[in-house]
Amino acid sequence: MKYAFLCLMLILVLLACNSASESGAKDATSSIENTQISTVYFGGDIITMEGDSVQYAEAVVVKGGKILFVGSKDEAMKAAGDGHSMVDLKGQTMLPGFIDAHGHVFASGIQALAANLLPPPDGKGANIADLVTLTKEWVAPNQKIV
Repeated sequence: MKYAFLCLMLILVLLACNSASESGAKDATSSIENTQISTVYFGGDIITMEGDSVQYAEAVVVKGGKILFVGSKDEAMKAAGDGHSMVDLKGQTMLPGFIDAHGHVFASGIQALAANLLPPPDGKGANIADLVTLTKEWVAPNQKIV
């Protein structure tokens, strides 16, 4: 009985994921295809990620979900064309085209069950004394888990 329930749940999850991914893909594709306005990103550290040393650009132009231009702000304005939108990065860093294919999704679920001993900015475990305090604070309300 237990295995039948687990199999049923697995089938339901797979069906839900499949239908959600199909509708999400259609929505994303149609929104990218319908985007006719270019966007110019500027005003921050735009790191191109090309070459063996750090390369910076003044601006990036994006249209339809694709990078059209990376370079000077003046040239970006020309490449963007009429009616483009502007996004000031306000000093933040941009890595155009960088896709992080590395993740620890499984570990994030496990982390939710344990004391947060991470160092700042993700946690408060900046030194040994903090780690001891955080562990004691976590153990008190979680005696059943320990």
